[in-house]
Amino acid sequence: YSENGGGNAFNLDYITKFLGFRLNLTTSLFNDFESIKSGLGLNRKTSEVTAQLTRNVKVFDVPIGLRFNTERTRRATGNTTLDLDATQTFTRSGIRVSHSLRSRLNNNNHERTTGAFSSTVREGPWQFRGALNYSVFPEKRLSSANGEIRYKTDNDFQTALNLAHNFDTKNYRIGAQVGYDFKKLLASAETAYERGQGLSFVLRTTSSLHPYTDNERYTFSSASKRNSSPIKAVVYHDKNIDGVMNEDEEALEAVRLKIGGGRTKN
Repeated sequence: YSENGGGNAFNLDYITKFLGFRLNLTTSLFNDFESIKSGLGLNRKTSEVTAQLTRNVKVFDVPIGLRFNTERTRRATGNTTLDLDATQTFTRSGIRVSHSLRSRLNNNNHERTTGAFSSTVREGPWQFRGALNYSVFPEKRLSSANGEIRYKTDNDFQTALNLAHNFDTKNYRIGAQVGYDFKKLLASAETAYERGQGLSFVLRTTSSLHPYTDNERYTFSSASKRNSSPIKAVVYHDKNIDGVMNEDEEALEAVRLKIGGGRTKN
């Protein structure tokens, strides 16, 4: 039910394979349903359909991850929006390069298309990250670019230098950071100079409270757990292929699972 009382929402999820792709399809119907997330008043959603296609392929022996997302939303005003997103990702030996192309249609009229290149390179204690954003429609232009060099030692001390430039406003930003990872929280001091804004200095601490522990008790972690979910499983060699773990079948150690295109830590 909605936060304002009355109304209801229906949601249907469907997962299958299509032309070698993994297909996740979600259909949502709203009947006078209002919430902060789905909209209020005439801006409330009346229906929404989302679909995601994912697949890993090889092009000239180069592994490429493909992902296509589409989302069509209709609101009480009768307006409809269609968002399309196509992403290609290459990952190998500490190198990750991605390209995304996003389009929006408003009432079937092409509103905008933007793209982005991003890359991450890890080499020992060094990490290099960069991104280039551009516009294809309604006009072709470079939008912004940013880059960062980060160094992290074995004792969890880290420092970074980052640069950013906005081609539309001609503004630029240069910043530096030093920090230390205390495992329970990450503490850092950051300073930056931005054209038109001047110099800034920030002391920051970040931490995440989560229950993802061996004893399921809550604890703090310096790493974000926003996208984490607990999974308990036993992977074993099913010698007699009966689908049951028997006494003579032992669990396999150091096994990683691949779920939705990502891999578990252990």
